[in-house]
Amino acid sequence: THADRHFAALPDTRALLLAPYAYGDTFYRGVGEHDVLRAIEETRAAYREDRDRTYMTGLSMGGIGAASIPLRHPDLFAAAAPLCGYHDYFVRRDTGGHRRPWELALMEARSNRNWAENGLHLPVYVVQFLQDRPVANSSTFVDRYRELGYRIDAEYPDLGHDVWSTTYAAGRIVPYFLGFTRDPAPSRVRFRTVSTRWPRSYWVEVDALAQSGAWAEVDASASGRRLVAQTRNLTAFTVAPPIRGEYSAVIDGQPPVLVRAEGPVSFERRDGRWAIAAQRRRQRSVVPIRDAFDGPILVVYGARVANEAAMNRRVADARARLESKVRASVRVIADDAYTPADARGRTVVLVGSPASH
Repeated sequence: THADRHFAALPDTRALLLAPYAYGDTFYRGVGEHDVLRAIEETRAAYREDRDRTYMTGLSMGGIGAASIPLRHPDLFAAAAPLCGYHDYFVRRDTGGHRRPWELALMEARSNRNWAENGLHLPVYVVQFLQDRPVANSSTFVDRYRELGYRIDAEYPDLGHDVWSTTYAAGRIVPYFLGFTRDPAPSRVRFRTVSTRWPRSYWVEVDALAQSGAWAEVDASASGRRLVAQTRNLTAFTVAPPIRGEYSAVIDGQPPVLVRAEGPVSFERRDGRWAIAAQRRRQRSVVPIRDAFDGPILVVYGARVANEAAMNRRVADARARLESKVRASVRVIADDAYTPADARGRTVVLVGSPASH
């Protein structure tokens, strides 16, 4: 069934081709997103490469990820090509009917079209065939990019779901990608996020949201010795604009704030007014709590109390079983086998009562 997704060799472009498996059918969210980012980090550590020429493409489910990951981490990529992806949960056939508030919030956050503002410096190439219905899976995303005035190229041939055979044939995607180079320090940054899990773009970083789970935005421009920023739903953010020496910062139309510090500067809202923060206030609590399970996990069950240990182990084993079709393993150990080194880089989940640990 996957024979048509194996392609002839691409032309030699002196490039590295990285194809993360992303734990199977994760839709490149959660552990899948984490795996892609980790694979990029490890590749960059192992090979000499041009960080301003990193591109991402994918097809179908991979088309979702080829838009969602670059738009949540827009300073990593020079261009993206999401092919026949599903970028708007509100046009899907399986999301109609009554929608509870938490479902609407998830649909909002998982619809790539709602992250399009972050594509100011991310050219995108979309291919969606007309017989692959509804075409709005891609067209609403394309339309939003065009409304924003961003660079997007879209093709809608009268064919079915298989766009990859033609788009990747003879490396046709390669010249498109190689035409773009990332600007590491653009004068304007526009960033939108719904969680501090995705906090930054270029020289702007969101530190704290006024209302958790609601969209927060920063639109900042640096020119001469002046920084101008418009914000929404923020109580703290940090900037490191491409400005040398002191400058004035105008935030949300308020009176200018003189900045004399070199490097990153944090601002916080006090009684409705923006001011330089004496200490950076970073909101690192993750909401909802399930997001804590999207990285490496270690499950530790309490074994101190004999008649509880067996039940704790059963619960721990159940916690370690991930959702269907996600191919990943979670380590489970007894608390008496635990060492502090086991927690490095992992979320530790404790199972059992305090007395049993």
